[in-house]
Amino acid sequence: MFISGLNAQNMKFRTDDYAKEWKEISVLEAQGLPKSALQKVEELLAKSKKEGNPSQLIKSLIYQAKYTSELEEDGFVKAVNIMHADMDKAAFPTKQILQSMLAEMYSRYLDNNIWRLRDRTNTTNFKTDDIRTWTIQQLSDESALLYKLSLNDDRSKEVAIKVFDAITTEGSDERRPVLFDFLAHRAIDYFMDEKTYLSK
Repeated sequence: MFISGLNAQNMKFRTDDYAKEWKEISVLEAQGLPKSALQKVEELLAKSKKEGNPSQLIKSLIYQAKYTSELEEDGFVKAVNIMHADMDKAAFPTKQILQSMLAEMYSRYLDNNIWRLRDRTNTTNFKTDDIRTWTIQQLSDESALLYKLSLNDDRSKEVAIKVFDAITTEGSDERRPVLFDFLAHRAIDYFMDEKTYLSK
């Protein structure tokens, strides 16, 4: 289902992967039909898992999180849980990118809910699978941990970021040619943010 035992030199990619399907999704979104767009994204997600296409898998997960957040009450929390489940099952190099993405989602949740969390204290009975019950420290710690974990596999220094062109901006391969560079810059951005240690 996911790539494992990766030989970086043998990774294949096509810049036009699923171009027709992504165009359909874009049209549905422009028409204000996020539920239909989500259905199409979930079809692509299944296809990318079956084909072992990490770039399109991650792109599909990004859009799944986006539409789930828009469509459902507490959709962002559900999107976090879905991303976490996929991260737990993923292998290198998909896992490292999902760790970085999930770290960002926890950080974004903290930023958007800081006013609600300021007076919350750590408790021993908080529901660990529901981030709505977490404290500032727990959210901050989890983000930090996941960013660090995303950098723990030295094989990411051998994977060209070009493999993930479906989820990176044009020119990324010139500034950050390998996956490790991409993940490291994301982690550095987080740790340099003055809000990272809000509760300390």
